[in-house]
Amino acid sequence: MKRHLTAVTVVLACAGSFSPLAGQETVPGSVTALAADIVGVEAGGYWSNGSTEGFYRAVVTSAGVEHVNNSLYLQWVSVNLDDASYAIAASVSIDEINVSHTQGYLIDVARDKETEIGTLRMKITVHRSRSGDTTTYQLTADGQLGKYKLAKVN
Repeated sequence: MKRHLTAVTVVLACAGSFSPLAGQETVPGSVTALAADIVGVEAGGYWSNGSTEGFYRAVVTSAGVEHVNNSLYLQWVSVNLDDASYAIAASVSIDEINVSHTQGYLIDVARDKETEIGTLRMKITVHRSRSGDTTTYQLTADGQLGKYKLAKVN
Protein backbone atom coordinates (compact mmCIF):
# COMPACT_ATOMS: atom_id res chain seq x y z
CA MET A 1 0.00 0.00 0.00
CA LYS A 2 2.84 2.38 0.87
CA ARG A 3 4.38 1.86 -2.58
CA HIS A 4 1.13 2.93 -4.28
CA LEU A 5 0.91 6.06 -2.15
CA THR A 6 4.49 6.96 -3.04
CA ALA A 7 3.70 6.59 -6.76
CA VAL A 8 0.63 8.82 -6.38
CA THR A 9 2.70 11.41 -4.51
CA VAL A 10 5.30 11.45 -7.31
CA VAL A 11 2.61 11.81 -10.00
CA LEU A 12 0.95 14.68 -8.13
CA ALA A 13 4.30 16.37 -7.53
CA CYS A 14 5.07 16.17 -11.26
CA ALA A 15 1.71 17.69 -12.11
CA GLY A 16 3.03 21.00 -10.89
CA SER A 17 0.35 23.64 -10.48
CA PHE A 18 -2.62 21.28 -10.83
CA SER A 19 -5.45 22.34 -8.60
CA PRO A 20 -9.11 21.39 -8.63
CA LEU A 21 -9.80 25.12 -8.20
CA ALA A 22 -7.51 26.23 -11.05
CA GLY A 23 -9.18 28.83 -13.25
CA GLN A 24 -11.80 29.65 -10.63
CA GLU A 25 -10.58 33.24 -10.39
CA THR A 26 -11.73 33.81 -13.99
CA VAL A 27 -15.31 32.66 -13.31
CA PRO A 28 -17.67 35.61 -12.70
CA GLY A 29 -19.68 35.69 -9.48
CA SER A 30 -22.90 35.53 -11.50
CA VAL A 31 -21.88 32.06 -12.70
CA THR A 32 -20.78 30.73 -9.33
CA ALA A 33 -24.01 32.08 -7.77
CA LEU A 34 -26.27 30.22 -10.23
CA ALA A 35 -28.70 27.87 -8.56
CA ALA A 36 -27.49 24.29 -8.89
CA ASP A 37 -30.89 23.11 -10.14
CA ILE A 38 -30.61 25.17 -13.35
CA VAL A 39 -29.85 22.68 -16.12
CA GLY A 40 -30.55 24.76 -19.20
CA VAL A 41 -30.90 28.32 -20.44
CA GLU A 42 -31.92 29.51 -23.90
CA ALA A 43 -31.85 33.25 -24.62
CA GLY A 44 -33.19 35.05 -27.63
CA GLY A 45 -35.65 37.47 -29.08
CA TYR A 46 -35.91 41.16 -28.35
CA TRP A 47 -38.63 42.95 -26.37
CA SER A 48 -39.43 46.56 -25.68
CA ASN A 49 -41.91 47.93 -23.16
CA GLY A 50 -41.97 51.71 -22.89
CA SER A 51 -38.43 52.88 -22.17
CA THR A 52 -37.30 49.41 -21.08
CA GLU A 53 -35.92 46.85 -23.50
CA GLY A 54 -34.09 43.58 -23.42
CA PHE A 55 -34.22 39.92 -24.38
CA TYR A 56 -36.10 36.78 -23.36
CA ARG A 57 -34.62 33.85 -21.48
CA ALA A 58 -36.11 30.39 -20.96
CA VAL A 59 -34.77 28.65 -17.86
CA VAL A 60 -35.05 24.90 -17.26
CA THR A 61 -34.64 23.59 -13.72
CA SER A 62 -34.34 20.02 -12.51
CA ALA A 63 -35.51 18.22 -9.37
CA GLY A 64 -35.43 14.65 -8.16
CA VAL A 65 -32.97 11.81 -8.32
CA GLU A 66 -34.59 8.59 -9.44
CA HIS A 67 -37.47 10.30 -11.26
CA VAL A 68 -35.88 13.51 -12.48
CA ASN A 69 -38.32 16.19 -13.52
CA ASN A 70 -37.71 19.48 -15.30
CA SER A 71 -39.66 22.72 -14.96
CA LEU A 72 -39.73 25.67 -17.36
CA TYR A 73 -39.70 29.40 -16.64
CA LEU A 74 -39.66 32.43 -18.94
CA GLN A 75 -37.84 35.62 -18.04
CA TRP A 76 -37.76 39.11 -19.51
CA VAL A 77 -34.18 40.35 -19.05
CA SER A 78 -33.78 44.13 -19.29
CA VAL A 79 -30.59 45.71 -20.58
CA ASN A 80 -29.28 48.96 -19.10
CA LEU A 81 -27.61 50.65 -22.06
CA ASP A 82 -25.70 53.11 -19.84
CA ASP A 83 -23.60 50.49 -18.06
CA ALA A 84 -24.38 47.32 -20.12
CA SER A 85 -25.84 45.57 -17.07
CA TYR A 86 -28.74 43.12 -17.01
CA ALA A 87 -31.68 42.81 -14.64
CA ILE A 88 -34.70 40.51 -14.49
CA ALA A 89 -37.77 42.59 -15.39
CA ALA A 90 -40.24 39.69 -15.04
CA SER A 91 -40.30 35.92 -14.50
CA VAL A 92 -43.16 33.46 -14.96
CA SER A 93 -43.63 29.75 -14.49
CA ILE A 94 -44.94 27.98 -17.59
CA ASP A 95 -47.66 26.28 -15.56
CA GLU A 96 -49.27 24.57 -18.56
CA ILE A 97 -46.14 22.42 -18.65
CA ASN A 98 -44.94 22.51 -15.04
CA VAL A 99 -48.25 21.53 -13.45
CA SER A 100 -49.37 18.87 -15.92
CA HIS A 101 -45.95 17.23 -16.30
CA THR A 102 -44.99 16.48 -12.72
CA GLN A 103 -42.87 13.33 -12.71
CA GLY A 104 -40.26 11.92 -15.06
CA TYR A 105 -40.37 14.69 -17.68
CA LEU A 106 -37.38 16.29 -19.36
CA ILE A 107 -37.66 19.58 -21.27
CA ASP A 108 -35.70 20.75 -24.32
CA VAL A 109 -35.88 24.37 -25.49
CA ALA A 110 -34.84 25.62 -28.93
CA ARG A 111 -35.11 29.25 -30.03
CA ASP A 112 -36.68 29.85 -33.44
CA LYS A 113 -33.99 31.52 -35.55
CA GLU A 114 -36.65 33.27 -37.67
CA THR A 115 -38.21 35.26 -34.83
CA GLU A 116 -39.45 38.73 -35.80
CA ILE A 117 -38.06 41.78 -34.00
CA GLY A 118 -40.09 42.34 -30.83
CA THR A 119 -41.32 38.78 -30.49
CA LEU A 120 -40.17 35.44 -29.16
CA ARG A 121 -40.81 32.00 -30.60
CA MET A 122 -39.36 28.91 -28.95
CA LYS A 123 -39.96 25.24 -29.57
CA ILE A 124 -40.47 23.37 -26.30
CA THR A 125 -40.21 19.58 -26.38
CA VAL A 126 -41.32 17.63 -23.32
CA HIS A 127 -39.98 14.06 -23.10
CA ARG A 128 -41.49 11.46 -20.78
CA SER A 129 -38.47 9.50 -19.59
CA ARG A 130 -40.26 6.22 -18.89
CA SER A 131 -42.31 5.83 -22.08
CA GLY A 132 -40.25 7.88 -24.51
CA ASP A 133 -43.34 9.87 -25.52
CA THR A 134 -42.81 13.47 -26.55
CA THR A 135 -45.07 16.50 -26.76
CA THR A 136 -44.06 19.64 -28.62
CA TYR A 137 -45.25 23.18 -27.89
CA GLN A 138 -44.61 26.60 -29.36
CA LEU A 139 -43.96 29.33 -26.81
CA THR A 140 -44.49 32.92 -28.01
CA ALA A 141 -44.28 36.33 -26.36
CA ASP A 142 -44.68 39.84 -27.75
CA GLY A 143 -42.96 42.08 -25.21
CA GLN A 144 -45.71 42.45 -22.62
CA LEU A 145 -44.00 41.68 -19.33
CA GLY A 146 -45.19 38.42 -17.83
CA LYS A 147 -47.44 37.53 -20.80
CA TYR A 148 -46.88 34.58 -23.13
CA LYS A 149 -48.81 32.08 -25.23
CA LEU A 150 -48.24 28.35 -25.36
CA ALA A 151 -49.69 26.22 -28.16
CA LYS A 152 -49.46 22.46 -28.43
CA VAL A 153 -47.95 21.47 -31.80
CA ASN A 154 -48.50 17.69 -31.54
